[in-house]
Amino acid sequence: MNDSIAEQIRSLAKKELSPWRYNHTARVVLLMQNIAKRLYLNEDLASIAGWAHDIAKEWDDTTLLAKIHHYHRSHYLQSHSSSALWHGLVAMPYITERIGYYNQEVDHAIIHHSTGSLQEHWLTQLLFISDAFEPGRSFITPFYQSIIAVAPLQELMQLVLTQSITELSMQKKEISPLTKQLYHTMRNSMQKQLKSFHQNALKENTYLFFYDQEMIIIDPGVKPEYLASSILSFKPSSVKILYTHGHFDHIIYGHALEQFLKTENIPYSSYAPKRDQQYFDAHEGLLHIQHIIQSYGLSHEYECMAVPHIDHFLTHNQSLNFIDLIFYETPGHTAGSGIFHSAQEHFMFTGDTIFANGSIGRTDFPDSSSADMAQSLSMIFKTFSLDTIIYPGHGMASTLEKEIQFHSYML
Repeated sequence: MNDSIAEQIRSLAKKELSPWRYNHTARVVLLMQNIAKRLYLNEDLASIAGWAHDIAKEWDDTTLLAKIHHYHRSHYLQSHSSSALWHGLVAMPYITERIGYYNQEVDHAIIHHSTGSLQEHWLTQLLFISDAFEPGRSFITPFYQSIIAVAPLQELMQLVLTQSITELSMQKKEISPLTKQLYHTMRNSMQKQLKSFHQNALKENTYLFFYDQEMIIIDPGVKPEYLASSILSFKPSSVKILYTHGHFDHIIYGHALEQFLKTENIPYSSYAPKRDQQYFDAHEGLLHIQHIIQSYGLSHEYECMAVPHIDHFLTHNQSLNFIDLIFYETPGHTAGSGIFHSAQEHFMFTGDTIFANGSIGRTDFPDSSSADMAQSLSMIFKTFSLDTIIYPGHGMASTLEKEIQFHSYML
């Protein structure tokens, strides 16, 4: 049934719209279908909303206003005072009038497809995103297409809001109160938010943490497109890239991340353990990574053209000038392995020193040491409060209180 409804609305849209506007609508529908398929959402409902959203876009203001009153939708004019938004108010009632079809979710999505909505229904978000990011838009580069292909709906929503506010402000155009409210709600929700990404073969955890106007990124072992929507949504004034140690799965996409930040004109600085400096050598470090990838048969999973550039090599008990974050050397897994700890936020990023459920990092590498690992673990358990949350380089988060039970012999 829904297929026939979508086809009826498509036919109606073709009669109502100019070829340019119809082609835009078709691109919106295709993008909605692709995202809906990727996220296992209702593709039929996505198609209906896509074909319907701009059906009254080319009506003149007088006609639109008359229809708004005719359909008893004048109450929306307070939030949709700009005439550029009026077509969304009349689309669903007009379709109901013409073909006898009505769907409340579709109606809500169309009404808010240019403003966004505090009601986080997937269809409303999907239409809002797809209308802004359809491939005909001039700013949709291949990299943006790669973001759209992997990012969750909520992150794409945040990205559209940020770009919409920025663009409308630069053009000194009116911004809907709904859009402003949604944007500020989103910004507030991102404060002190920590995100974890592990879209890589070895399930290495890459972390993003937002604070005030700054951001830290810990161990970029995932491609930048997985991080991009979060970074661009937050629009940080600066980024600190932190490395817990130099193993390839934790640093492999550091250079690509640097290039992305440069392209977006986002200032950044990078920090790594001084005693792992050899892993970041432009020549030897790259050869090492490429050798590991080849030796372990990971060439179809990873690619690396350059190692990241390090601005600051860290030593024990060194401050990062980001909240109260401090780097501590915890040799064992590598000679220079370390952790980043914040007493204020009650967390630490432990890399491959300590994991959840009693696991610790391997100590059978050439620059590993079981004795050093034992000393490092003892230092961690004796130095930091038990309520500290552990965010490891692999696997789930834990707490020192839980992990100390597995290592009580060290106390």
